[in-house]
Amino acid sequence: MAPGASETVRNAPETILHNSKGLGTRGLVGIAVTSIPMLNTVESTLNGILGVVLRRPLGVKLIVFGAPLIAASLSLSSYFFDVASRVDVFGIADIMEQV
Repeated sequence: MAPGASETVRNAPETILHNSKGLGTRGLVGIAVTSIPMLNTVESTLNGILGVVLRRPLGVKLIVFGAPLIAASLSLSSYFFDVASRVDVFGIADIMEQV
């Protein structure tokens, strides 16, 4: 590992939390709009590599891609919430004390 890389990786969650304050609704919609075509491109590429000719219906794609993405989102959210409570970025430590 490069010198100082471990410190960068260790500080990444805090940096993401500080930068996410300005994301807002437009940013969230932008992420959703760009991630759907990206997942479709990945699936099409893998289908081409593996020789799959039958395309999945949209409902099946939403289930297949949606469940793992929701699980990953919940996992990352809880992780960042934990980091934020220790760093107290959004005043979460005060909220956690009340719970």
